[in-house]
Formats: sequence, C-alpha cells, structure tokens
Amino acid sequence: MYRFVHRPLGKLLASSYNRTHGQPDASAAWRHEFLFMVARRFRLRVLSFINGQLSAWPVAVLVFLVGAALTVMLALADNELYQRQLRQRFDMLAAERFSRLQERLDRQVTRLDTLGRFFVFSHQVEQSEFNGFVAPLLLGTQAYAWNPKVTLAERSAFEEQARKEGAAGYAIRELDENGALKVAGVRNEYFPVRFIQTLSKIPAPSGFDVFSEPIRHCALERARLLKRIVATPRISLLALDPSDIYGILLVAPVFSSERPSELRGYVSAVISLAQLMSVGTAEQDNLAVTMLDLSSPAKPEQVYQSPIAGLHNQLYASSLLSLGDRDYLVEVRPTEIFSLSNQTIMPGRVLWLGGLLSLMLSALLYSLISQRQRALQRVAQRTRELRQREQQLRAAHGQLRNVLDAATEVAIIATDLDGLINTFNVGAQKMLGYTEEDVVGKLRLMDLYQSAELEARASALSKDRGRPISASQLCRTGRHSPVAGVDAATQRPQHAGGGHAGHCRAR
Repeated sequence: MYRFVHRPLGKLLASSYNRTHGQPDASAAWRHEFLFMVARRFRLRVLSFINGQLSAWPVAVLVFLVGAALTVMLALADNELYQRQLRQRFDMLAAERFSRLQERLDRQVTRLDTLGRFFVFSHQVEQSEFNGFVAPLLLGTQAYAWNPKVTLAERSAFEEQARKEGAAGYAIRELDENGALKVAGVRNEYFPVRFIQTLSKIPAPSGFDVFSEPIRHCALERARLLKRIVATPRISLLALDPSDIYGILLVAPVFSSERPSELRGYVSAVISLAQLMSVGTAEQDNLAVTMLDLSSPAKPEQVYQSPIAGLHNQLYASSLLSLGDRDYLVEVRPTEIFSLSNQTIMPGRVLWLGGLLSLMLSALLYSLISQRQRALQRVAQRTRELRQREQQLRAAHGQLRNVLDAATEVAIIATDLDGLINTFNVGAQKMLGYTEEDVVGKLRLMDLYQSAELEARASALSKDRGRPISASQLCRTGRHSPVAGVDAATQRPQHAGGGHAGHCRAR
C-alpha cells in the first residue's frame, strides 16, 4: 500500500510539520490516504468495466440515454415541485380573498344592524341625525335608506309632513312600465324612502315605495316574517352609475321597542357587487372571481364575474359565503397576471443542463473506451511479438544447446558476472568428470583451478603474448588436467556485461 501513497503523504507530512512545529497531522494524512485509495479503486473498477470487446458507440449511446432519462425524471420532479408550490401560492391567495370577501359581507350586515338598532331605540329621527349617523358607514356601501311604514290612512299626512321638513315635491312613488317614477297607486301599506344618504351624484329616489316592486316586496315580507336581515337577489338599483346599476339590497326590519310585534319600517343598504368584490384595479388583479347565488329558486344565478377572464386550468378554489339569508358560491381562478408573475424556467434549465452533461459524459466515456481499446490492442500486439520473439529465442537456445552438446572434444564453460557457472557442456563433463547437475549453479569457475596466483599469471601471459596459455584444471577425481582455453565476455541486450564464456582443450 505504501508504494502508492508515499509521495503525497510525504508532502502532507512536511506541510503538517511546518504548521505544527514538527508534529505531523496523522488524521489529515489518513484522510488523504483513504480518499486516494477510494479514487484509485473507483478508477480501477471503471477501467475493468471497459474491456477490449466492448464497442464504444453502444456504451456512449447507452450512457446518453440513461442520462437523458435521469434528466427527464429530474425535470418532471422539479416541475411537480413547482406545481405544488404554485398550488400553495394560489390556495393562499384564494383563502385570503375568501376571508376578505366574507369580512366585507359581515361588515355590511353589522353596519345595517347598527343602523336598525339606532332607529329601534330612538323615538324620532331627524334627517340631520340620520345623515350624521350614516355618513361614517358609507365606506364600501353605495347608500343607506330609511323606509318607514305608512298606511293608506296616513299617506296624505306623511307626504305633507315630509314637504314641510324640506323635501320639496315629496310624494310616494312607484315604477311604471318604462322604469320611471310615478305617483304610487292606492295600497294598504307603503314603505317609501324617507331618508337616504348615498355616494352617487345622481339624485336619490326619494319617496320610492320599495314595497311596490315584486322582488323588493318579497324581501320585505321575508324580513318581517324572519325578523332578521335579508338580502334580495341581484337586481337593478336606482340612482346609481349606469355602468354599475346591478347590486344587492340588504333589508333589516325595525320593530318598536315598546311593542316588539309592531313593525315601524325598514332600514336598507344598497350594495354594489362590483365595488364589493373588487380588490385594487381590475388590470392588476391576479384572481378572477365568480359569485353564484345558491338561494335562487330555479338554479344558481351568477351575480358577479370579474371583468378580467380567468384561466381554465387545474388551479381552482371555491368557498361558500353568506350575506343575510342568502348563500353564495364564490369561485376563484388564476388570471394571466398570476401566471406571468409565477413563471419558472427551472424545468427547461434542468433539461438543457442535463442533456449537455449527458452528452459530455457519453463523449468522455467514448473517448476513454476508445483509448483503452487502442491501448489493449497495442498490448496484445506487443504480447504477440514478444511471444514470437520468445519462441525464436527458445529455438535458438535449443540449437545452441545442441551445438554445445555436440562439441564433445572441447570444454565450453559459461559463467555470470559473479563467476558462477551456468553452462557446462558435454565436452567439459568428459574432460573434468563433473556432471552438469554437480556444477551448474553450484561451483564457480575458480573452483576448477589449482591456485589463484597460477590463474592470474596464466591470464597475464595470455594477454601479453596474444595466444592462449595453458593451465591445469582440477578434475573430479582429484587429478590436475592441463588445458588451453580462450575467454570472452557475454553481453546483455542493454550492452551491460552479462558474464563470461570460454572454451578449453586438454593438452
């Protein structure tokens, strides 16, 4: 293990020594060693996966397809997360809108109930008192009105008293076929508008008998019977801006404080649905609201729809709201503004980056496999060449061995650099009486001579005279055999000395 990591470990220990004044950081060294081994093992596994028979193109295509599949899965997961977050944001906005609308509806009921209690516990209310009490309540409401109960016998005196109090030309009126006001006909009861405070600049319908119109008549009867605040269906209101004439009339009965069964009249509130349902400007609203009146006898009637259209997608929310005795289904859908303000480009970026990474990884694996295959092919080719060379060397060695064994009259002995005999032919065996097993790898060449001084002298004389000088070699039997020999150095492929080879002949 140490031979793979000794260099980076030495550098690490040296840096640790400089930092800690001679105390090496063993934990840091261990971490580096572990990471190095993990990276090396992973690299070996990857390389072992890439073999010579594996084609590069199928692997690259497979990796790209796997990467593309993972990218698509990641993009789908990211899109699902985005849709979930989008749904949460929409639900939060819808819940806030529902809460705000219900709060506005409850505020209308509370204000009208307050006005009704003001009349219940007041013996007589003047126009100035009514105006002063109602003025702060007009926020979010188009108009407030007081409709006292007037019998047929009281009609003339009531109209005369109103004119004396400053209402010039006051008379109880009703709507004709064209929707214009006319003097009301003879009836047992009237509920004319006596006091009215409005935000509209159009003259108020003073004296209009709300009991004369069928829808309002039903609402008044229902309020008298239930003794609670009731609301009319969506109707056309009077004295309002022509662009916003549809709304709801909220009616509360006023009974006598002394005799609770005696009806004194009604207080009413004119509510504009457009003003009630709007939040800011319509161009900047990110929710489209639709209100359905579920209390309609035939089928739910649509009483309001936002001027900006909603998107029909999976984002939808609804809630049940109430106003007086009527129930409304409020539906909310996102608008184009909501969609534009909550756009995301993450799925597209994930697809683009994932596809690019998959392509780069497939190209990298294709390059690695191609390089590995070329390297393996070169190794295989080199191995074949070495095997052929080995076979040639074996054949040459066999031929040389045969030649050496055939030279029975000449002793041929070869040694390595240390003088250890590694070749001892048949001629040497016959001349000296040793077997090859007794000599090769066991004896040195100098073990066959009589003395070192004699052999040194013979070598010097042979070199000076340029001809071989005889010397005696020790036979196995113990006798000395004079011989004449020639010595030559053997070379290795790198031209380094490989040993000595010599042949000698008995004299």
